[in-house]
Amino acid sequence: MNAHALQLFEDGELQIADEYAVLLALVLIVVGLVLAFFGRRVWKTVISIIGSIVMGILGFTVGETVAGALGGLVLGTLAAIVGGALFVFLARIGVGVVAGFLGYVAVVAVTGSPLAGLVMAVIAFVVAVVYIETAVGIVTAILGGVLVGLGSYLLEMPIASVVVAIIVVALGGGLWQMSQLKKEQERKRRVQALTPPPPPD
Repeated sequence: MNAHALQLFEDGELQIADEYAVLLALVLIVVGLVLAFFGRRVWKTVISIIGSIVMGILGFTVGETVAGALGGLVLGTLAAIVGGALFVFLARIGVGVVAGFLGYVAVVAVTGSPLAGLVMAVIAFVVAVVYIETAVGIVTAILGGVLVGLGSYLLEMPIASVVVAIIVVALGGGLWQMSQLKKEQERKRRVQALTPPPPPD
């Protein structure tokens, strides 16, 4: 296993054993593939998990600052529960936030400009909210590709192979989900065409 991948804390003593690292890698790859190719079916669950993680971390940080580790644990747990429910309730906003974050990271990584990244984040957010079904497919495909890449890295695959895996899974998953979305839209149009108009008053 990669030494850096196995080490949880750079200066700490806690490390992941090889067998657990392999298990983690396999879980990441499986979850990544499910997200990439079936993300539109499971996206609400994914958004709930993301909301729980984000709000849990935020709640723990605030709670630990105010009331120590115990306060952080209590507030983090409550915030995680609320965050999961809130992100599901505000599903469109949640997808928009994830799309905006991905856009920000991508632009900053390429240009090195936080301002350009912020502009892209706003654009990606608006587009994702307006075209929610398409955005869900694209975002989950990208996230799935990244997870497969992380799992591949833990399995000590060469960096070039990791990059190829990310691109292939993200692109393949996105194309597959878009093709399924197109078929669903065509089925809906056929059903609407076959539905008789309501009788006149």
